[in-house]
Amino acid sequence: MQEIDELTGRVAGFRILEDFQSPIQPLESSLTASIGDPQVYAFVPTATSMHAGSLRVLRPRLASFAEANPNRHGIVVQIRELIGTGQEKKVARARMRTLLLEQQGAAAARSYYEGSVLKSILWSCLLASAIDAPMCRRILHARGQLSASVNADGTISIDLSSLSADDQKHIDIEKLISEIMLEFELPPDANDRSYVIEHEDIELVKRRAKELARSIALTGRQEERIAMLIAAILNDPAVGKSALSEYKSDRAQTAAWTLAELRKLFVGARWDSDEQVIAALLPRLFKQQWPMTRGDLLLSLANHLAKWPRINQAIHRIVGSTRSAYVEMWRSEINHALDGTSTKVAIEHEAIQSELFKK
Repeated sequence: MQEIDELTGRVAGFRILEDFQSPIQPLESSLTASIGDPQVYAFVPTATSMHAGSLRVLRPRLASFAEANPNRHGIVVQIRELIGTGQEKKVARARMRTLLLEQQGAAAARSYYEGSVLKSILWSCLLASAIDAPMCRRILHARGQLSASVNADGTISIDLSSLSADDQKHIDIEKLISEIMLEFELPPDANDRSYVIEHEDIELVKRRAKELARSIALTGRQEERIAMLIAAILNDPAVGKSALSEYKSDRAQTAAWTLAELRKLFVGARWDSDEQVIAALLPRLFKQQWPMTRGDLLLSLANHLAKWPRINQAIHRIVGSTRSAYVEMWRSEINHALDGTSTKVAIEHEAIQSELFKK
């Protein structure tokens, strides 16, 4: 097995890999590599074929594969990292982020894109800016502690504190960020993220989201758990939406369905009005609930969510349109919960309008 010098990309030595059997047939060629030669790459397009050689030799085959298989994002992004231009790398990484966002959620997409990708770009840009080989070695040695992150306002922060003061003085931070931006495209929601409150510590949000998820999980009735989760999203969007990832699953069928629907709606997405989106979800949630407990569900929703006018109206419409005997049992309590807050909402709205008129 080759040992590669990271600075030169050339073979620095070899190690024997014992007791290893490859499913790939050995190459029928006279391919050789010596210390100081360019690294040998292997490309395995199918289970029974393999191509090997230097990157210069493999470049046409890799490029052809990437062009012919644009939907194989995982392989395409690896090929672009090896032979792509800065723009091609940028596009491939952004597409991979989108794919992860759709299939695995915002946390996985952020971990890949704002974690692995951004750090990798930082390291390569730092190496390119180093004044000599010893400085490159020091950067490689310290890279585990060197980091970059995307702030809530869309700017990039860089932490180079693990490098010596002497090395840091040779690095132009503004120029470094400019070089990073040639290969890194800010996430679409970087300037206005629905899951991060501006000026609030992200670790604090995560901690509060975990506490919220734990509190919901310990609540006995699923109707209450559903109402608490929705109320959290509206009361504190950063914490509530983060809790959608922290709250892994629910033991009850309707609550599990609601959790899945809320993740589809809010993880990695931004709406002009979260309240309107949730109000539109409530009729489907009502139909999803077991008929005998639909009244319990509406009462829990009314108790937790009545202060939001659109949701208040949505619950009123459901109560007014259903003929369920199990809702009828709770009708007066539901209406009391809704009407008890609707008067307050109207008064507050009128006061706000009055203040605006004065201004």
